Amino acid sequence: MVLWPRMNLFEFHDQSWCPAVLRQAITDCVTTAWSFTGLWRNTVPHLIELLAAAEAPHIVDLCSGSGGPLPLALAPLQARFPGLRVTFTDLYPKPEAVRALVDAGAGRIRYHAAPVDAMAVPAELRGVRTIFGAFHHFPPEAAIRLLRGASAAGQPIAVFEFQRRDFLRNMVWPTGLVGLSPVVALVQAPRRWWRAPLTLVPVIPALWAWDSVVTILRTYTPQELAEMAAAAAVPGYRWEVRDAEASGRGRITCLLGFPDPRGGVEVVRY
Repeated sequence: MVLWPRMNLFEFHDQSWCPAVLRQAITDCVTTAWSFTGLWRNTVPHLIELLAAAEAPHIVDLCSGSGGPLPLALAPLQARFPGLRVTFTDLYPKPEAVRALVDAGAGRIRYHAAPVDAMAVPAELRGVRTIFGAFHHFPPEAAIRLLRGASAAGQPIAVFEFQRRDFLRNMVWPTGLVGLSPVVALVQAPRRWWRAPLTLVPVIPALWAWDSVVTILRTYTPQELAEMAAAAAVPGYRWEVRDAEASGRGRITCLLGFPDPRGGVEVVRY
């Protein structure tokens, strides 16, 4: 393992000055990557565990972007919790990205129309908070504030990261997945006329390659997650950092927080 120091570099699709078209292009690529890798399946057992203990079967997805992997996980979750409700949120809402899902959700699935800051979730949005592949976007102080918001409100939270700051072993991910850009340009719905020319130039592959490498360099280690969880601790709230020892398709790291009289922080290897 070659661990690099964490570098809080910028990602293009994080920036307010990034044109909406390019931000949409990158999130479209990420959404396709979720489906292609199948790593979203590894999140389901952890979500089932949190939902089973929650006050109500409701997921409040933070930093949703174009939907991320949660739409892929809905079928097994709804099979276990038929009354499951889901609210997608983002600082830059894109409700059109999951319009078909919302329309088919019989009122149980919605995209919150107003911008939602993950560090200041509105009190009325109660439920299991989820963050898929976006936690590394927050520098340590902001990340602790985000976690403290969940623990102080007594709401469960699940933070999932699929890459590690093991730069050399992870290079296959950005270099390999960037090759999906032409596929995204041609087949992902809804089809957008600007995807093909911006892929051919190639603006989209270049921006996605940069953001993918920076993602690796910004990702927190399990120990760093545990330290931030400890900083966000409140009595009666427990944190567990669950880190898969496997590599490849079995790899996932998640930070779970939930009300529990035991309290404390634990790193679990599985």
